[in-house]
Amino acid sequence: MLWTCGDDKTIKRWDREVEEEEGGLRAAVLPTATILGQYPFLGLDTHWSEDLVATCGVDVQVWDPQRSEPVTTLTWGSESVSSVRFNPIEHHVLASCASDRSVVLHDLRSSTAIRKLVLAKRSNRVAWNPLEAFNFVLANEDHNLYTFDMRKMDIAKCIHKVPPWSAAPRPGHHAAATRRRCPL
Repeated sequence: MLWTCGDDKTIKRWDREVEEEEGGLRAAVLPTATILGQYPFLGLDTHWSEDLVATCGVDVQVWDPQRSEPVTTLTWGSESVSSVRFNPIEHHVLASCASDRSVVLHDLRSSTAIRKLVLAKRSNRVAWNPLEAFNFVLANEDHNLYTFDMRKMDIAKCIHKVPPWSAAPRPGHHAAATRRRCPL
């Protein structure tokens, strides 16, 4: 299953179906669910254990594919949100990066923001450490990766001084996927 979203205001779930035809099998990729939103979407992430999808754009919205309206809309006064990610261990927590240089942690249980961090430059992407529930990495416009502990966000645990195009902690490793090793 694959989820997509775009500036056409749609979220689509795609499933690959195998069809029999003369001379063998043929794979067809068809959208099995389409949700129409109110605004264009800039990104999405799927929940680790539930059938939920989080999208970002004007704000952060959490969708149930069985409904045509978002289950939850999370805002904190930013112009637009460019990245959203569910925490793989703490399933009710998600993080988002906004155009006003902020990174916001949200709690789905109460539909509120937990913490807000504002950096000197805008972050493009957020990624959670899959082994340590409290740590996340931000890919920033200053060409650095910043590792933070969500319990103590006043200072970065580590700054990866390499040009990051995306932040991606690797499962089974204690370093972000960069050219230098820096503990998460």
